[in-house]
Amino acid sequence: MDIDVLGSYNTVKAAISHLKASKGRVIFVSATLHYTGSIYQAHVSAAKAAIDALSQVLAVEMGPFGITSNVRGTLYEVGIR
Repeated sequence: MDIDVLGSYNTVKAAISHLKASKGRVIFVSATLHYTGSIYQAHVSAAKAAIDALSQVLAVEMGPFGITSNVRGTLYEVGIR
């Protein structure tokens, strides 16, 4: 959880002023495991679901500044532009 969620959050937080200046794009790498669930993978599913939520909130909050945020999953792309 620390690497997936906090690492992604802290990276975006550090880059937000540069992203605003350049109307940049944020692309997170995730998985689709959390949509169906797998045995013994609760920690991974929780972390990947958190990345999806982070991307959606970032898109809503930073969209007015021209910043887009998307998630690239292993099977298909999810997220908001």
